[in-house]
Amino acid sequence: KFDSSGSRFLTYSADRNFVLWNSTTGEPTCAAQQCGSGFSALFDPSGRKMLTDSFDGTICLWDTTVGAKIEATVPHIQWYSSRPPPMFDPSGRWILSSSIDQTFRFWDMSTQDSTVVVDFDSAVTAFAYRSSSLVVGLASGQVCFFSL
Repeated sequence: KFDSSGSRFLTYSADRNFVLWNSTTGEPTCAAQQCGSGFSALFDPSGRKMLTDSFDGTICLWDTTVGAKIEATVPHIQWYSSRPPPMFDPSGRWILSSSIDQTFRFWDMSTQDSTVVVDFDSAVTAFAYRSSSLVVGLASGQVCFFSL
């Protein structure tokens, strides 16, 4: 994954290692280790934070300027094979996550609290942002649209 400027990229692997690289020099700038085996990783819109997700359901937030884990770890996720990875909203204020418990959560980055929880009758299999809208796909075949 590249950051928004293209000057850095991130690699992650099943051995729990996440490495941030300088895309010009090819040199690593920092490395970190996730609690469980790597599933996904992404930058926030500013490129100053990174979100990592693992098969054990742990989501960690990192400060990419120093390569340090930010205190809170999002505890919501229960991994399942069709679960989409968590993501930042376009503003970088919220983390969006889904779990096998059929809930979809918005995590406020300033407090790491789950301030919005949406319960569904089926597991979330996909979600995406576009402008001020959120689209959520469910295992039942339903598609839900939210205006944010």
